[in-house]
Amino acid sequence: MKVQSIVHSNNIIVKLFLRTLSAPYSAATAVRNRLYDKKIFKSHNLPRFCIGVGNIVAGGTGKTPFVIWLAEKLKADGITAGVVTNGYGGRKRGEYLVSDGKKIFTEPPEAQDEAYLIATHKIPVASGAGRLKAAELLGNADCIIMDDSFQYRKIKKDIEILILGKKPFDNGYMLPAGFLRESISGIKRADMILSQTAFKNNNVPVFQYKLSVSHPITSTGQKLSANNLERPITAFCAIADPENFFNDLASIGINPDKTISFPDHHIYSRNEINKLRKSGDSLITTEKDKVKLGKMKNLYILRRKVDIEPDIYKIIKEKLMQAIENE
Repeated sequence: MKVQSIVHSNNIIVKLFLRTLSAPYSAATAVRNRLYDKKIFKSHNLPRFCIGVGNIVAGGTGKTPFVIWLAEKLKADGITAGVVTNGYGGRKRGEYLVSDGKKIFTEPPEAQDEAYLIATHKIPVASGAGRLKAAELLGNADCIIMDDSFQYRKIKKDIEILILGKKPFDNGYMLPAGFLRESISGIKRADMILSQTAFKNNNVPVFQYKLSVSHPITSTGQKLSANNLERPITAFCAIADPENFFNDLASIGINPDKTISFPDHHIYSRNEINKLRKSGDSLITTEKDKVKLGKMKNLYILRRKVDIEPDIYKIIKEKLMQAIENE
């Protein structure tokens, strides 16, 4: 049974059980945040400008496309942004350099799939649970983008960006009764909110953030129309919310004959890859999954594109440049 099915079960016994389990998690999270708010737990400054990008709900809200978009925008303006990820889902332990922006040193399954995907865009990336140490591996980067870091309070962020998905707070309950990582009141820590819905907040500036999809592409980057995919079509993915991917396919007229969803961060086995390869189907997956599959015939990728209000980048860049000038 899928995690989403269990969490959103209508069975009253399951609901009560999960809410009982979420009580200690909720209490522990509240105490931890309180200790940071009171400065009993210390937050550390990085020697460089730090931009935090995160969410309040476990699962995909579109953080990775935004991180890539922001790093590429800064790069176009001559500013090198290094990305730090937590490394979750990768097999390699400790802190390590995924890429220096020119050469990729660590690939999946050792590297986290998101970290490797970001690195394929020629962006410097370091991973590891010890993010202070990981940040040190990024050398002369002008600034650091801390991915998936809204709850990571050991490091102070100069800008805290919170991304809300299509279901901003899921069912309103904290893990495991829902997918909230912390209380909704935590959004007050954000400097700006990027929302994929018509969300309003009186205390934090809210900007519209959309992820759009276009035609599928081949592994070499060639665009195809939905009509060019030969039947049968199998769509598969290993992301937090597979329904988002399947709905995206439907929005551009692709209705697969078969859909397969694996757990988030799933490492594809040789047997699974061979089974997909030998199926004879047209295969379509996400950009995040593609980086873990190697070369496969008839494999197509659905790439997401960021559609965002221009003022967001202007605000970030102005604050960054001001910090650099004051150094």
